[in-house]
Amino acid sequence: MHKKTIIQILLFFFIILILVIVFYLYFYDFEKNNENNENNENISIKDDYTLNESSSNLIEKLEYTSIDSAGNKFIISSKTGSIDEEDKNIIFMQDVEAKIFLVNSNIININADFAKYNSKNYETNFSQNVQVKYLNHKISCDNLELYIEKNIALLRNNIIYKNFNTTIQGDRLEID
Repeated sequence: MHKKTIIQILLFFFIILILVIVFYLYFYDFEKNNENNENNENISIKDDYTLNESSSNLIEKLEYTSIDSAGNKFIISSKTGSIDEEDKNIIFMQDVEAKIFLVNSNIININADFAKYNSKNYETNFSQNVQVKYLNHKISCDNLELYIEKNIALLRNNIIYKNFNTTIQGDRLEID
């Protein structure tokens, strides 16, 4: 073969190689990440979940994780949960524990007997025996509505705030 033909074939394969590399670096990883992390949400159900035979949508050891645009991380887990039949984005949880990892701050821990979690907009309504702990601050109440996207927490009914020697009682508290 002529020297010119060999160079043309090598250039052709070199261009194809570059196109394949560009595709995998930019397009393939981007599509894969968008499928797994839509709206910066990473949903994971732990490996040892089981379904109860009496209810086909009862899930044990359920955990959701989401990260907002500022880098704050929200993790909510429960011993059991069930998906709402009418709205598949709503999960009813029992024996709930939530952690909020704020950027450049300490962890906020929330515990409750029940919670209603919306996996689409991350709104969570905690109810019955709600306990909030942040550093030396402890708050107990009957209801806590947490709006992650709006950065608002609304506590209602039988609120008791404790910090060192201070105890405050109230019916409504809004934190932003």
